Amino acid sequence: MFELQVVSMSFVHILSLMAAVELGKKIQSGEVTAREAALASLDRIKESEDTLNSFVTVLREDTILARADDVQKKIELVKCFGNHVSSVFLLRRIC
Repeated sequence: MFELQVVSMSFVHILSLMAAVELGKKIQSGEVTAREAALASLDRIKESEDTLNSFVTVLREDTILARADDVQKKIELVKCFGNHVSSVFLLRRIC
């Protein structure tokens, strides 16, 4: 007979186990930020890379987090301005 074990997992660990599409939906909905997702992925890489040896290159943490913050800003712009985001960027470049 099988025994069911309940394992307590942190929020970060749960995020790192999500499929990319599911995680993307959570980021778009605002349930999770791009930074939280990036940190979860980095933590998962740190804890498993010595065993799995599955990455050729991993960017520096500050680079990854800066990119995640940029993505989050763009997501928030789309939420505020909808389909008019490209017009906002165009106006910003002209002015």
